[in-house]
Amino acid sequence: MMMWREPWRTRWLFLSIAVNLLLLPIAGARLWTRPPPFTPGLPRTEMIIDRMVRDLPADDAERFRTTIEEHLGDIESARVRMLAARAAMSRAIGHSPFDPARVQAAMQTWQSSWHDWSEALDQAMLAALPVLSEDGRQKLAAGHRRRPQ
Repeated sequence: MMMWREPWRTRWLFLSIAVNLLLLPIAGARLWTRPPPFTPGLPRTEMIIDRMVRDLPADDAERFRTTIEEHLGDIESARVRMLAARAAMSRAIGHSPFDPARVQAAMQTWQSSWHDWSEALDQAMLAALPVLSEDGRQKLAAGHRRRPQ
């Protein structure tokens, strides 16, 4: 009768099972994570401002934010018109029967409203940049050169 004299194999087997039981939930959690919710349209103006002031010194950030927020009504109304134009463009694309002239008109309206939104944001930026210190303007410029997070 031969005795099983290899307890190291049994220990490795139990250790392997324990490690697998520990790692399976971790791997499962990483595989089944849900993506952040999708919000259609442009990022909210507040998110854009938050991103711009993220690296600014506190005094500059407060002055910049206050000046931009004075123009928030114009920016948001242009944003709402742009989102409505984009929705109209989507409806024109999906309309049956397909009408290329209708789609082209909707696209032009959307492009025009995009330009109006961009112009409102530009005007707010132009009003806010002079209130920044030189260091603040440099940090804001450097923030536009790095990749978004």
